[in-house]
Order: sequence, then structure tokens, then C-alpha cells
Amino acid sequence: MNDAVSAVDVNGNITSIYTYIGNNWLIAGVIITILSTLILFSWSKYIYPLLQYLYIYSSDKLRRINYRYIGLRKHVTVYKNGHGIILHDIELRVYKINEQFEKKLDISDGQDSCIFPSLEDMKKTSVEDRFSKFGFWCSSAPANVIKSVEEVRKKSNSKKKVLRFIFDKNAVEKLKGKPIKILYGFSIPGLYPINNSRLDMSLGGTNPILSEFDVRYPMNYIKYVIGLEDGINVHSVEGTYYPRGEENKGTPIAIIDKDDLFYSKYAMSVTKPKVGALISTRFTIV
Repeated sequence: MNDAVSAVDVNGNITSIYTYIGNNWLIAGVIITILSTLILFSWSKYIYPLLQYLYIYSSDKLRRINYRYIGLRKHVTVYKNGHGIILHDIELRVYKINEQFEKKLDISDGQDSCIFPSLEDMKKTSVEDRFSKFGFWCSSAPANVIKSVEEVRKKSNSKKKVLRFIFDKNAVEKLKGKPIKILYGFSIPGLYPINNSRLDMSLGGTNPILSEFDVRYPMNYIKYVIGLEDGINVHSVEGTYYPRGEENKGTPIAIIDKDDLFYSKYAMSVTKPKVGALISTRFTIV
């Protein structure tokens, strides 16, 4: 036989595979469609993220943006003496570093006596003293992406800190377009109106205690974790997503209780929040 590839037709005769397909085009079409679907399905977990990345990367290039938020995690911990520790993990892609990257922390709704010292003083605090003193710490993943963090004095005051993160140009050039993380945290004595595990409104502040985040950039996710040291009596914890700002109607965010040995922990998340939205958490102490 001259044909390298052969098949058996319905009468049992050996025939060319091409002739067989030509005579049974409907069956062949169904088989090819099924095989193609199975192949695409098996590879979809690889193909879809690749296509999504190429679309976002191309869009960012056309818009000439300097960085893109991937997502953010905010972790707030409340202690029995009113001390607070606030952590931010920001995941982003950096394309250019000529635009200043700024972040803000506002404690206006904290205790009346809670006043920020200078950022330079806070940087001097050791990690071991984070449960009793004002402090600030920052790192990145990979390491050494951030060269320094400065206080923007003209935008800051005793109740608000605006920080400017300065990228290391050489490090970012090597990681251009790849995900990186900026991790930073504050420790703030007397942030919350709590004394000996109980609410003390004579200290000032608010109850419910608020922790909020304004969405100013497109991003894939926001994750919130609230932790309260064991012994603090929590009446309720609520999360609300305001897609068009707080002055408009909001929707409740599902809250998940997280197991922890030393804290009562609550987690919530929002996928693809809208720019201009507000994520608001409220926890009421008794």
C-alpha cells in the first residue's frame, strides 16, 4: 500500500485516512471538535492567565502608566490596652519609577491623646518594642526594591502620615513588569479607646471603631483582616462595600471567623473593587 496512513471503511476495506475522513466528514468533525475542546479545557488554566496578563500588560503600555496595583491586604490588630498595629501588604507591577508612590495613614478617629511623632523617630523603634511604642517598619519581596521611605511633611500632621516610597532604580529595572510586594507597618500606642480590655469612651475616639480603605486605582483584590486580642469583648464586626463612595448605598461584605490561639480574627475580601469605592469595617466593643 502506498499510503502511510490508512483506515478501515464501513465495509471492512482498507482505505486512506484522508479518503475515510472525506466520506465521513460529519463524524470526523465531531471527533475533532471533541478533541480540540478537551485539549483547550486541559490547558485553559495556563492559557487564560497568559492571555489575561498579555491584555493587561499591553493596555498598561498603551496608557503609559508607571505602575499597576495587583492587590492589597490590610491587617489591623487591636490590643487590650488600646495599642494598635496596622500592616499593609501591597502587590504591584512597576513599569517606571519616575512617578512618586505615596500612601497615607489617618488616625483622626483614634484616642484624642494619640499623636504621631515624626517618621524618623518611629523608624528608630526596634521590632521587639512594637507592642509598646510608636514604630514604623518596611520591607519588600523581593528584598531591596525600596531604597527609602520619606514623610511628606506638607501633607502630614499629628493625626495623619503621608509616606513616599522611593524605589531602587536598578532593582526595579531587573523586575520590570513582574509582581513585587511592599510590606510596611505602624505600631501606635493608645490608638483605640480601650483600657483593661474594656471600652473607655472618656479617652475619646469612636465606637464602633472604624478601619477603611479608599480605592483609588484598579486592582484585582482587597483583603482585610481584623484581629482583637483575647479578652476584648466584641459585640459585632461588620464590613461594607460602597462601590460609589460612602454617600451612596453599600452592600455587606461576608465576614469569615479565623481560628487563632491569641486573637479573635475576622477576614473579609472584595474582588475587583471599583475605582472610587470605599471598603469600610466597623467593630463594636463593649
